[in-house]
Amino acid sequence: MIPKYLSILKALRSETFEDRQLAAPLISLPDPAANPSYYVQISDPISLDQIETNVNNQAYPTAESFDRDLHRLFKNARLEHAPPSPIYGDILALQRRYHELTKVPNVGGKKEWTMEDTTGLESVKMKGEQLRVGDWIHVANHENPAKPTIAQVYATYKRTDGQRCLSVCWFFRPEETMHNASRTFYENEVFKTSNIVEIVADDFIARCFVMFISYYVRGRPKKPLWEPGMDVYVCEHKYIDKSKSFSRIKNWAGQMPEE
Repeated sequence: MIPKYLSILKALRSETFEDRQLAAPLISLPDPAANPSYYVQISDPISLDQIETNVNNQAYPTAESFDRDLHRLFKNARLEHAPPSPIYGDILALQRRYHELTKVPNVGGKKEWTMEDTTGLESVKMKGEQLRVGDWIHVANHENPAKPTIAQVYATYKRTDGQRCLSVCWFFRPEETMHNASRTFYENEVFKTSNIVEIVADDFIARCFVMFISYYVRGRPKKPLWEPGMDVYVCEHKYIDKSKSFSRIKNWAGQMPEE
């Protein structure tokens, strides 16, 4: 597995956008004397150089152990370079590239799936996270990696080809809706939709959290529901695609998926 791991790391290092090396902030750790605040903010630091050293020292007995450190690398980077840092988008794009490099191929060749082709799972383990019904997540946005799609998990299952999947409900950002130009929005406001789709687990990027407006104004979520570096959004309305209109949510609990 060592050649495969080294090939993945080489691909990540060489990934560029507009002549910018996306992995540049991840290659090495900052000097503790020059940047002591980094080690206050990041409790479990790791770099690409360290991961490569671990590979050469055969420190990863399984693919899962290698994946765990890559997940930690990206998680730390998202925390250090949180929005509105321009580097945040680079980190998400690079993480998506890692997902593509490690994606399990569809050996079945079947393009359309029904529930008869699936087996329900209590949870899906992906990129070091255990995803369950009700979790809010960021999903890879291929058109704009800096703005991942926001979704809530409605079901977790495995297809007969072995592919782990999630049934998710989309939450739209303001720019994804049609609205009057005079309409104003809260910072980080999103809108629940009726769009429930299947995604492959490989498209999962990271956890996020969506709060109902009445909870949001009282404060932010606490552990274990939330942890530092996790994006928090506020929701007050549903967006109705058919009528291109907004409907105020009266009962937040009634909007949650059945577990």
